[in-house]
Amino acid sequence: MRYMLSMASLLVALGVFGQVDNQSWSSFAFKVKLDDKSHVVFKPIVRHIDNISQYQNSSIDIAYSRKLGSGLSAQVLGRQWFLQDGAKRTFWWLDIAHQSVVAFGTLNNRIRYHHAIDIDDVPAPDFIRYMLTYTPKVDWAVTPFLAFEPWFRLNGSNQLERFRVEPGVKVAFQDGYSFKFVFRRQESLNLDPGSKQNQLIVNFTKVLQPKTSSK
Repeated sequence: MRYMLSMASLLVALGVFGQVDNQSWSSFAFKVKLDDKSHVVFKPIVRHIDNISQYQNSSIDIAYSRKLGSGLSAQVLGRQWFLQDGAKRTFWWLDIAHQSVVAFGTLNNRIRYHHAIDIDDVPAPDFIRYMLTYTPKVDWAVTPFLAFEPWFRLNGSNQLERFRVEPGVKVAFQDGYSFKFVFRRQESLNLDPGSKQNQLIVNFTKVLQPKTSSK
């Protein structure tokens, strides 16, 4: 209860009711475990903007992740965008993450190289992104978490251009289903004009286990 009150206070402090665009990202992911160390994820996403009243675009994520040991993991992820003007945009991400047990929970540090494929010879920015996520140890059916992510732009700009704050909750169900809700506050940095968005992220995930053959 105290966490939920703190989250509500944080959302108000971030200016939830200010002059910003409220958006939504909705997705359903399939996570296929290949073995005890690796898995692939297939996740289509649909986005709405203008206070969640207008369709913006959609995309499909395909990712391969593998545990490396000692809390380290690596991931390669590709995102294919489908834009309203018919253009297609592609992102490639390379992640290195480390998870450790800290006081009262777990801490996850992730470094992401964000590479965007240019569209029609128009340069698209690349970034180095760092995400810090804290998940408290609780005995509840709902697991809360809080994440922060600054974006450092490359391509000669060499400056911070975006910052995200992401409080959220995750619920695990039976039969490999889970639900995650995130309130993401995103703001631009060092840009004129700047921009601010509230992004409501809803995701359902189904985990598929590999079939084992009996002899």
